[in-house]
Amino acid sequence: MRVIAVGGSGAPVLAELTSGTFEREDLGGGGQGFAGLVEAKEPVDAAALRSLFFRGKEGWRCVRVYEQRVLREPTETPSHIRAMLPRVSGSAEVTAKLNVAAHRYDGQDTVSGLEKPVRLGIDFAAIVDDGGIVVSGWLLDPDRLVGSVTLHAGAQSAVLDERWTRQARPDVTRAFADDALFASLNPQHNRHGFIAFAPRMAEHGATGPIYLELSLEDGLPAHYPLVTTRLTARQVIERLLATLDPNSSTALNAIERQFGPMVQSLQRGKPVAAETDDIGAFDETAPLALVIGTDGRTGDLDILLALLALDPETRKLPIVLAGPSESLDEVGSEIRRLAGFYGLAIRVVYGERIEDRCDALEAGISATKSETLALMSAHILPRGPGWLSRLEAAYRSRGGKYLVSPAILFEDGSIRWAGIWLEGEGQGRTLAERYVGYPRAVLDGAEPAEVTAGTPDCCMVSRAAFEEVEGFTRGYVGSAEKGLDLALKLKLAGTASLWLPEVEMLGAEEDIEAGAHWRRLARRIDRWAFERRWSLVMSNMGG
Repeated sequence: MRVIAVGGSGAPVLAELTSGTFEREDLGGGGQGFAGLVEAKEPVDAAALRSLFFRGKEGWRCVRVYEQRVLREPTETPSHIRAMLPRVSGSAEVTAKLNVAAHRYDGQDTVSGLEKPVRLGIDFAAIVDDGGIVVSGWLLDPDRLVGSVTLHAGAQSAVLDERWTRQARPDVTRAFADDALFASLNPQHNRHGFIAFAPRMAEHGATGPIYLELSLEDGLPAHYPLVTTRLTARQVIERLLATLDPNSSTALNAIERQFGPMVQSLQRGKPVAAETDDIGAFDETAPLALVIGTDGRTGDLDILLALLALDPETRKLPIVLAGPSESLDEVGSEIRRLAGFYGLAIRVVYGERIEDRCDALEAGISATKSETLALMSAHILPRGPGWLSRLEAAYRSRGGKYLVSPAILFEDGSIRWAGIWLEGEGQGRTLAERYVGYPRAVLDGAEPAEVTAGTPDCCMVSRAAFEEVEGFTRGYVGSAEKGLDLALKLKLAGTASLWLPEVEMLGAEEDIEAGAHWRRLARRIDRWAFERRWSLVMSNMGG
């Protein structure tokens, strides 16, 4: 029925009323009650509604809203409609519409009470900082009664089963093996688990409830509320990758459908120097500063500071040491003791939003004003004195237009890093690290060479060039591809990379045993994101 809804001082709204009738004992048989839904193209404010006008057989009629009306909250309305449904009579269309309204989300789990072989469980749900929502759990549906699974977050929604990655969950099969409702469950079919990522949802916090909606074969939905936490992409990945076998197709699918898009869409804020602590006479006006970044592993810091102090060239430099606040705070007194003993000038930067050594370097750079920057990761150690002046000489002789990196060796003398080159042609072009694992002797007589990408693990670069490309790209989990990304951005902006084989540094072995499982998959995720960002550019890039 077409009606006109009038309320408050607002303009009347043209709407459709779908209603049925029910008995009203309090009217003594002299009339009936009605219940229905008012639907309009524009919102109707229930609190302001004062009357409904409609045209009947005898002309225009008006239904007025009592001042003593009862207003239900949106989450209370479905249960109120469900309570009235058995009493309401009307056409099939009326009954169907009221039934759908009665099964709208009301904050309750309506999946667990279904008298059908459908159950849902959530292991993990998180809002990724500026990246979307990730949900991990299981759906048991042996008879294929569920048509779709939709994630709702306020006014936003995403169909998860169009994008999720399924996982084997034999534990779920075992848990329901003796349940008579699930008699059709095949014990050999265990792919009940799922991981799903919905990008660009709840970017600034959800403005409404977050829940899953299951559409069933009878057209009525079932709902499952989600309790979410807010985490960084790295925290999400560390937690979820532990459940995946790196060699499985499930891991590959999860990278392509979930984790890759997750990190690619990241827009999290840059790392910042939350607090600084100057030890010694730190020179703000020095044209060159040494910036050291640590991702939280501080075991080699005492060795590195000692080697820097024993080298006359680095002893006099202002040194910026940046890392996560918690990690540096634990060794703060030792850093102060070593700096005082060796007479070093160190600015300790307690950073926030630092997840890897590239983030730490960026926080350190923001805490100094020097025009020229010597960057070094905390796990890189000088092989001998004089390395800085040779890097600087090569940098100055080329007008400061290059990112200059040395050769980096493993502690056994084999080659860890000796430049990155483009290899292949067209769309088949890839980046390759030459000589990795070769004995150091293969570098004898090698000349300085322009390479496709240097490394921020140890280099000299101008502040202006670094700032022009806006530093490191946020959309990576780890530091390897993040460093490559920086070098390629610099190259496109006019700052090429130079490899200086005569300068040798040591890349101390990193402690990767803890978390090695997830690191393998994290590197694959970063490679996925890197290739989608750079494959087209590399196919047309020179050198």
